[in-house]
Amino acid sequence: MGSGNRNTAGGHTGTAYNRAVVRGRGARRSAGMWNVALNTGMLVFSFLMIYPFWDTFMLSFAKPEEAATLGFHLWNKNWSLSSYQFIFRNNQVLTAYGNTIFITVIGTLLALAVTVLAAFPLSKKELPGRSAITLIFVFTMFFSGGIVPFYLTIKSLGLMDTRWVLILPHALNVFYVTIMRNYMMSLDKGLEESALIDGAGYLTVMYRIILPIARPILATLVLWNAVSFWNQWYHALLFIRDDHKLVLQLLLRRLIEYSSAEGSSSMEAFRRQNDAMLNSATVKAAVILITIGPIVFFYPFIQKHFIKGITVGSLKG
Repeated sequence: MGSGNRNTAGGHTGTAYNRAVVRGRGARRSAGMWNVALNTGMLVFSFLMIYPFWDTFMLSFAKPEEAATLGFHLWNKNWSLSSYQFIFRNNQVLTAYGNTIFITVIGTLLALAVTVLAAFPLSKKELPGRSAITLIFVFTMFFSGGIVPFYLTIKSLGLMDTRWVLILPHALNVFYVTIMRNYMMSLDKGLEESALIDGAGYLTVMYRIILPIARPILATLVLWNAVSFWNQWYHALLFIRDDHKLVLQLLLRRLIEYSSAEGSSSMEAFRRQNDAMLNSATVKAAVILITIGPIVFFYPFIQKHFIKGITVGSLKG
C-alpha cells in the first residue's frame, strides 16, 4: 500500500516536472521570437533613419542624368564631383567657413562662460534679490521688444556689419542658465562648505569643484551653443553687408538660389567650363553635407555626456 502511494506520488511529481519543462521551453521560444521581432524592428527603424542621409550622400556625388531619375538607390552607377566643384570654385566658401568657425568657437566659449557666471550666483539661496533677478531672467524668455527695437539697438551699439553681431547678442540664453542653475543646486552643499571653511573663495569653488563635477551638463551646453552659432544665418542676413564677413549658412543659401535659378550666370559659366549639365538637386545635397558635416563629426565625442547632462540639468531646484 505504501509502495503504491509512493509510485503515485512519484508519477505526479514527474508529470509536474514535465509540465514545468514544457512551459520553460515555451517561454524561451516566446522570448526568442520576441527578441527576433524586436531586433528586426530596430534594424528597420535604423535603416529608415540612416537612409535619408545615405541617399543625400549618394545624390551629392551622382551625375545629373542619374539624379533626375526617381527610385530607390543604394549606390551610384556613375560618380561625379561637379556639385562640389561648383561650390568650392569660389574662394568665398573658404572665407565663409573661416567666419563660421570663428563665430562658433568664440561664441560657444563666451556663451559657456557667461552661462556659468550667471548660473552660479543664482544657485545660491543667500543671494540678495535672487527671486527678483530670476524673475527678470525668466521674463525675457517669453517677452521681447521685437525685431525693430533689436535692430536699432544693434545699430546704436556699432555692431552693424561686424562678426560680433552674431556672437554678443546670443552670448546669454536664459534657458541654458536655468538648466545650469538647477544642476548646481542639485549638488551636495557639503563640498562647497568644506572648501569655504578651508579658505577658498567662491570663484575658486566654482572653478576647482563645481565645474569638474559639471562636465556632463557643460558638454551638453557646448553642443547646444555650437549648433546654434553654426546655424546662424538670419541675423547675418539682417546685419552683414561685407561679403568677406559672410557666414557659411548664408553663402550656401545663395548657392542654392544660384543652382535653382534657370539661366544663372554663375551656373552657365560653370557649365561652359566643365562641358556638363549641373543638376540643382545634386548641388543642394552637397550643400547639406557640407553644412552638417562638422556638427555630425563633433557630436559623437560628447554624445556620452549628452543624455546624462539633460537629465541631471532638468532637476527642479
